[in-house]
Amino acid sequence: MAEGPPGTPGSIWTLSVTDIAQWVSQAQCSKFVRITSNLQQGDPSRDLLGQELLTLCGLTQAEASCQTVDSAYKQAGRHMEVLVSTGLRTFAPDAPLLDSGHTSWDSFMALLQRATPPPEPATLPADPTHTPDPVGCWASEVQLRCVPVPGSPVELRGRADFIVLLWRGGRPVLRIVECKASKDMQTKFEVQVVAYVAMVQQLLRAAGQVEVGGRRWAPEQVAVECALCVKGQGRWQRQRATEGRGNLDGLTGPPLPGDQVGPDDT
Repeated sequence: MAEGPPGTPGSIWTLSVTDIAQWVSQAQCSKFVRITSNLQQGDPSRDLLGQELLTLCGLTQAEASCQTVDSAYKQAGRHMEVLVSTGLRTFAPDAPLLDSGHTSWDSFMALLQRATPPPEPATLPADPTHTPDPVGCWASEVQLRCVPVPGSPVELRGRADFIVLLWRGGRPVLRIVECKASKDMQTKFEVQVVAYVAMVQQLLRAAGQVEVGGRRWAPEQVAVECALCVKGQGRWQRQRATEGRGNLDGLTGPPLPGDQVGPDDT
């Protein structure tokens, strides 16, 4: 049996956040990402749960095993990520970063320690309402892994496109930015980023005090929010004229409202 994180049974199910988002929207979305587990093949509990999920989704085993993603859709999503990366490098050229395509959570926590401290009030713009919050550091493709509650037989895994440390009023804010090559906002996108917010909050609580920018903060002092960059909305529709500077919609755009994300229970 596979061994899970501390506080979990020795044998656990592994679900990706993408799996859950696709499952929620299965009635509207023809792309189904196959649900997998890290239990041994042939385990009765695996077979039973897998069949129940397939039944709920109205899929046969053959349909669930056929995982395809349109190449143009995938390329468009990657192009959006490049533009966000370019925008961050342009706006915050001195901010520490990890942009190699794979960032572990431990590496991200180490990056927070090296983050640029918050600017002195005297150096802030006179009208901050039209200026993005200062960036302390940022990372792409951040790997997230946790269990929903202690002792849960299910482990969630995900990969956030970007997590950006912002300084707002001298306090740290982690903004999760997801890029979607879609013409419209969809419920499954919101499900995905809200799950990432909950996972980051839980990982911060598990870490205890968090060192950010040379100072230790309690988990409840580190705000976590999320934003979606959807190709068919906002400035992404006019992107060709500004590709050299990248795209800052993930920073300048408002985060998802609190009533969609849910209250922070910290």
